[in-house]
Amino acid sequence: AEYGETKNKQKKTKTVSMNLGASSKTLQEATKRAVRLYRNFLREGPRIIKTYALDITIPHYRNKIREEFRKHDNLEDKETVDMLVFKGKQELEETLEVWKTPSHVIQFFAVDEELRAKIPKLLQDFYDGKLK
Repeated sequence: AEYGETKNKQKKTKTVSMNLGASSKTLQEATKRAVRLYRNFLREGPRIIKTYALDITIPHYRNKIREEFRKHDNLEDKETVDMLVFKGKQELEETLEVWKTPSHVIQFFAVDEELRAKIPKLLQDFYDGKLK
């Protein structure tokens, strides 16, 4: 190399390519981004379960993700939706890159199980769709 030049030998790693700072122009665009994020979470479920050795089924994983997204399905403010999508993308990236400890990921699903244990059997059957 000549004077002033440096040899750049960077280690190439596979990372999740996500545009975390995008701003939506309309609520419809923000909603599309949220749906895309939801699908990404569902798509990555088996990988997350395997990586963190979670003792849950894929349907349980999907139900928990669905619950989290449904908490915010009535939002009308695009800035709020964008902020939540940004946070969700960060969560997904941190999880996929294994920047989280297993206890953080396990806790996300374990809290749900602790609450379910306190629900009376009749209500639990109703929530699970077993009552007709």
